[in-house]
Amino acid sequence: MKALKIVATVILGIILFLSLFVFGIAFNVKQTVLNPKFIAAEINKIPITSIFQNTTAYEMDIPNEIKDSLEITIAAMEPQIKQQTGDALKSVYDYLLGKKASPELATTLRDTILSNTFVNSLIDNLDLATLLTDSIHDQLNTQGIPRELLPLLDQIKPILTKNEPQLKTQLKAAMPPVLDYITGKTNSFKVTFTLDAVVNDLETAAKTILKNNPVFAGATDAQINSYITQNLDPQLKDIASGLTLDQTTLGQDAQLTQSLNEAENSLAEVRPYILQFQTYYIWLIIFMIVVAGGIVALNLSVRKATCAIGSVLLAYGIIEFVPLMVFQFLAPRYFYNDMLADVPAYLNTYARQAIFDSISPLWWFSLGTLIAGIALLVVSFVYRPAQPTITAPATTNEQIQS
Repeated sequence: MKALKIVATVILGIILFLSLFVFGIAFNVKQTVLNPKFIAAEINKIPITSIFQNTTAYEMDIPNEIKDSLEITIAAMEPQIKQQTGDALKSVYDYLLGKKASPELATTLRDTILSNTFVNSLIDNLDLATLLTDSIHDQLNTQGIPRELLPLLDQIKPILTKNEPQLKTQLKAAMPPVLDYITGKTNSFKVTFTLDAVVNDLETAAKTILKNNPVFAGATDAQINSYITQNLDPQLKDIASGLTLDQTTLGQDAQLTQSLNEAENSLAEVRPYILQFQTYYIWLIIFMIVVAGGIVALNLSVRKATCAIGSVLLAYGIIEFVPLMVFQFLAPRYFYNDMLADVPAYLNTYARQAIFDSISPLWWFSLGTLIAGIALLVVSFVYRPAQPTITAPATTNEQIQS
């Protein structure tokens, strides 16, 4: 009977040992890939500004002033960009993990990354004057303006800076219909963005320039106005007309409806497997508890039970934790250079941290298991069962009195 108990204990110990390996992997997956908080934390570590500085788009042939403006805007908006992205992913995970019945990606995008509040904040941080200066400058240069009015080109940015608050207000009012169309909430829209105030200030600046020009000394206001009407207004006409956008201008390709539908279909395909994983994960925990309970039941002794379970936990902890520890110390010197050979230098530090973060839950779980194993083995060695109290036999006098 004793030999049978030992064999049964060994078999249950092996089953518990193998279950710990499976659970360790499942625990790591649950705490990383299937954990929206982990994903949000990793997003917060992404060096968005650095990525922008080193992307192909940043290396395009655009003026340095615009590059600097965009960089400042992205740096200022980086925390909000990460926050909105994290909120969007949380909503997606709520669907994948069974907390809501539909992914509703269009609504999720509209409420987070493409929300009015976030876009308005983006517009507030945008150096609109710098972004528009080159466009208007090139437009006037291309169409040609008289030599006497060339100083007007230097007045474009100050005038745009002065009118920037009003321009941003226009832009904010124009964005909601555009965003609704992009996310597929509406199938049509029409918005107009005008630069009338800018054009009026350009005309006023042009009059001042001509009045200070010796060539126009003695010219009346009517003559100056006539000169501007003939030589500047045709160039300002296109600027004054502003910009009108509608569904025809953007086209159906601007809508994300098809892409969002495809993404929702993909999520719908993945969701059942994730829900099954969630179920099996719980059952695996229950199964390990039952196996551990079986070991305890077979060894109705604190010392034997703690020794048996402690040995399994210690063995798993050593086999799982030691390689992870070795990898942690040796990877920077021997592995990362090959693993991250194709990763740009500006992302190298982030990539190294991301690799460790991805195995960190398993690292802590195996360490915890190892410590628990040692603790149980210590208990098995130091524990001493209480000795039964032996009552001394009664003396002769006591027996007579009784």
